[in-house]
Amino acid sequence: MEHFKTSAVVLKNISYSETSNIVKLFTDKFGIISCLVKGAKRKNAKIPCTYFNELSILDLIICKNKFSDLYNISEIKFKYLYEFVNQYSQDLSKNCIFMFINEILLKCLKEGTQSEELFLFITDALIKLDKTGAISPEFHIIFLTKLVKYLGFEITGKQYSANAIYNISEGHFTQIIPNHQDYIPSFYAKMIFDALNADVLDRLSDCNSVQIRTNAINYLLKFYHYHIPEIGEIKSVEVLHNILEG
Repeated sequence: MEHFKTSAVVLKNISYSETSNIVKLFTDKFGIISCLVKGAKRKNAKIPCTYFNELSILDLIICKNKFSDLYNISEIKFKYLYEFVNQYSQDLSKNCIFMFINEILLKCLKEGTQSEELFLFITDALIKLDKTGAISPEFHIIFLTKLVKYLGFEITGKQYSANAIYNISEGHFTQIIPNHQDYIPSFYAKMIFDALNADVLDRLSDCNSVQIRTNAINYLLKFYHYHIPEIGEIKSVEVLHNILEG
């Protein structure tokens, strides 16, 4: 049986039986896969559940299960250990951003989504979030804006013209207001353009109030829903706003 090395981000850990779990992973080599982890719930498990907290970053050796589409894990270790998770007083803001990112990835990354570049973008953002002290309140806005590049419906535009809106249905910045509601108004279109060119730890100069941040993320989610209608409601966004602005 052939074995493969890969790195992975944990998306979901699902109870399978009294002793075993199925873990959904996004890997750098194979995209989305699911692994059967036998005995993970046992006290002396060879591969315990502690590896499979949401968004854990792992190095694995896996092999295909010959009886199903599931993979088996033969070796595992943490590729990166989050610092904030192990702190005595956990950072609620970081936890809420992690929860939001996890829900977005779980709903947007589909079978067949495969990109080492996407994997590196996700893990780089998560590690930066873990290591930073003061979190930019626009972190999730910038992350969500930059993520679209890897999902097949990239926000295009090398330059921004004053007062331009972003036409969601046609996929470009324009001065022409369409006769439908699938567009982002100029103030937020400029903010999204700035976010495209920002690092996830940067601040956005015009994003300076609770209401503006709320509106910005709502417009971005409108953009996501247009291109991925099946993602449905993002439940964690309300919690995120409440914590970050509380």
